Amino acid sequence: GGSVVSVSGFDEGLLGFLIDQLIRTAIKTARVSPKYPLFKSFAFPKQQYVFTIVDEDIICLEPADAAEIAKQISAEIKKNGKVKVNYTIDVSYGVLKSVIMNTNGIDVEDSSSGMNVEVTISVKRGFEETEFTDCIMGRRLRDVANRVEGFGRATLSKAMEMLEAKPLRGSFTGCLIVDGVALQDLLWPLIYHLDSLSVLQGRSAFGNRLGDRVASKKLTIIDDGQNPLGMLSSKYDDEGIPKRKKTLIDAGVLKMFINDSYTAHAMDADYTGNANRIGSDVSPSMLDIVIPGEKGSLVDVVEEIDSGVLVNGPAMGSHISDPYTGEF
Repeated sequence: GGSVVSVSGFDEGLLGFLIDQLIRTAIKTARVSPKYPLFKSFAFPKQQYVFTIVDEDIICLEPADAAEIAKQISAEIKKNGKVKVNYTIDVSYGVLKSVIMNTNGIDVEDSSSGMNVEVTISVKRGFEETEFTDCIMGRRLRDVANRVEGFGRATLSKAMEMLEAKPLRGSFTGCLIVDGVALQDLLWPLIYHLDSLSVLQGRSAFGNRLGDRVASKKLTIIDDGQNPLGMLSSKYDDEGIPKRKKTLIDAGVLKMFINDSYTAHAMDADYTGNANRIGSDVSPSMLDIVIPGEKGSLVDVVEEIDSGVLVNGPAMGSHISDPYTGEF
């Protein structure tokens, strides 16, 4: 059997005592926990080119400076005089440091910086009310600061556009245009089938379809854990395996699944550097998804088609859709 025990928010003076108790508790729990029949080993070290991004500007950023970003966005939103508006602005930033070790020789450490500015706006006109959320993320302060001007106005504009949304009358066959906010909501059921744990548990529709065409020829999906500016890019995954760039679907053809050490050993496959720890659970997870395509504005795309559906806001309810059947 096995177990995961963690501790956080401790006093530095108690560190030695807590580590001792942590180890004792983990061993005791592991001895009585259920066995994992597919478990073979923890991850083994693997060498690969790696990088890191730690932005000194984020390290030195004072809370008062972060507050100025929020004030700038707030001022843009307040200039609206057309509808009743409520909004929240969240500015978060910091540096994450991690150390990963195991008995197989993995001994790695990493540091990475990041910043996120999230704005949620609720607009009301008469009896109609809607809400829209957008964000700016970056690994460096300048990546975020360069996009702050006009962000409040743009987010408000998108929220107001949602008041003009029209329901579909029956089924529709034609072009579907989605922006980045909607894409992440609509894409996750497809990503679900590229997870090797779903394959092992018989929940993936792609389980025995490696090398088959599973999507349009226009679709290529890359999982790039080495994207220098990707928010989830870093030297290593949560098991200490170097992250890397992988093409999962190439022109519609299924090329590979993502793995952690558990699924890699069970499927006799290579590590892909996709182990993700949430609480005590570790499982394969996507990193920074890249979908190559032509450059152009949303307006340009809309003008190219005669009839279609535009989704430019959150696909509400997508998180409870069934990724296997497609029911929404």
